[in-house]
Amino acid sequence: MAPPRWKEHKHATVIEPAKGTNAAKVECIHCSLRFWGGATRIRGHLTGNQCFGVSACEKVPGEVKNVMLALVKEKADREREKKRKLTLESSIMLSSPGFSQSTIPELNAGRKKELVIELLLGQTSSYICKLLEAVIDEIGVEDVVMIVTDSDSNCKLAGKLLTAQEKYTNITWVPCTAHIVDLFLEDVGKMVFVEEPIKECHSIANFIANHHAPHALYRQNNDLELSRHGDTRFVTNVLMMEQQIKSKTGMQKMCIGDEWAAATTSRRQEVLLNEKHWQRIGNLTAIFEPFVDLMRLVDCDTPVMGKIYKRCSDLKAHLAALKPVAGVMSARDIKDMQTAWRNRWNQLYSPLHAAGYALDPQFQLVAGHNEEVTSGLLEMVEKMLPKPEDQVKRNWSSYGFVHDRRRNRLTVKRAADLVYVHNNLCMLKRMRSIDCSEAVPTWASPNKGAALMPNDDDDDMVDLS
Repeated sequence: MAPPRWKEHKHATVIEPAKGTNAAKVECIHCSLRFWGGATRIRGHLTGNQCFGVSACEKVPGEVKNVMLALVKEKADREREKKRKLTLESSIMLSSPGFSQSTIPELNAGRKKELVIELLLGQTSSYICKLLEAVIDEIGVEDVVMIVTDSDSNCKLAGKLLTAQEKYTNITWVPCTAHIVDLFLEDVGKMVFVEEPIKECHSIANFIANHHAPHALYRQNNDLELSRHGDTRFVTNVLMMEQQIKSKTGMQKMCIGDEWAAATTSRRQEVLLNEKHWQRIGNLTAIFEPFVDLMRLVDCDTPVMGKIYKRCSDLKAHLAALKPVAGVMSARDIKDMQTAWRNRWNQLYSPLHAAGYALDPQFQLVAGHNEEVTSGLLEMVEKMLPKPEDQVKRNWSSYGFVHDRRRNRLTVKRAADLVYVHNNLCMLKRMRSIDCSEAVPTWASPNKGAALMPNDDDDDMVDLS
């Protein structure tokens, strides 16, 4: 009988060969243990990993165990590499203010708009950079304004590698605003005054969702569906607390009857009837609400770059205006939140935010252009404007449109004035074609039978109807 093709056959003897879908029966040459399985279970036996249902080998030599551990690590690295590559290639989404999703042929057909490349989890920085280069070259460098990616180190380095090239100097890399805000909420969520109330809300929501009688009582006394947190986004905890505050009356009413007493212990009843608990989560939702509104703002298809800068400045003032609440939040907690937001804002900020704020029609009359806004605007102007020779060509093109054979008697001053008016009318037409108003937030707590989040592919929030 020919030996098996896997490397582990040197450390096991085949007693009964595999038949159909059944694994072979093997015997370890070190401890004589017999079991059914192949290379994976032999590796688990020799490395001491009992997750595969095989006891650890007690007589395996150290060098053999190290070889098996190296094989396990090599296989895990291969699987991780494959998973990252598939995730990266399947998660690139092209979008712009003019349309929610599009394909490259549509862009090549003439839909030249600002392009945002959203890149989710990915590969190494060099791999991401090469992939972005291929996509940008196919679309056209002149059609790409910025690259929005996750804020992980590999994506950040990929953005720097790309924008450092002379060909792509007009492109700006920006981290995802929603991801940065969610990271800030996670930072605050680790603080004691936030962690404990959220755990209580988790306990209540999970108990009601996982037991038929309490869930039925909840639905009898509340019009809103029960929402639960998601493991991948901390903002779902805030939405869960907001939903429980709106359902406070119904939740307290359901827990004072005999049916609730027969279904659960008094501990959860004490939490629901404790006004201090509701005061704590009410205080947290008031703190987090402006941050959730910012995440709603960026979850749209309209230009919001300048509004992001304004909202983030308002969030800094919002945290600075907080006052300590006895037994709920101390001055030290407020200072820690301010420090956490300052660090996250430094991670998020780019000159494009400042330039967007300075050029946003909504803020042009009220924007007090501080040094940061002014320097950011000038930096983006130098980066985005064409080279001097291109500006001369464009200017002479407009001049040729105004001063032609039929209007060859125009004086130099009048022709220059007409060129000035013509260029500004074109610019005004482009500005009027862009909707700069803020999008109406679409997130809301659902009524019975309604989905909690607007996206069909969002599985972080659970609708238990």
